[in-house]
Amino acid sequence: MENSKIITEIENTVLKWEETSTGNGDFGAITFLYRGKEFGHIHKTGDLDISFGEQMTEELLKKKLVKKHLYVPKTNITYPVLNEEKLPFAISLLRISYLSHYIKANEKDMFSQGIFESELAKLPERLTSVYLKQK
Repeated sequence: MENSKIITEIENTVLKWEETSTGNGDFGAITFLYRGKEFGHIHKTGDLDISFGEQMTEELLKKKLVKKHLYVPKTNITYPVLNEEKLPFAISLLRISYLSHYIKANEKDMFSQGIFESELAKLPERLTSVYLKQK
């Protein structure tokens, strides 16, 4: 699967999530937005960039699940989505970023807490363990 098809697949998946949209980012990237706030972006090269903060970024790098972001290595990650096999993990990375934004926006809503926990349980264990460790 070529980059444009992979990017389209990711974009179509993200747009199914509640209150998401896309926009145009720097260097021709497609940004993924929750209520207008970016939770990740992907470049035409297939490089997916997400800001997770220092702790989560450090843990993901330590487990060698992602690469250091070129310009913001302390808080951001890059995950090269170079082929179809990398697609599910890329979507999982975006999903955990989306869920983090979702829960912050709805932190007083107990129903949202339940949704977050059930959604988190659906993600790959290697990713959720990193997320839970940084909490």
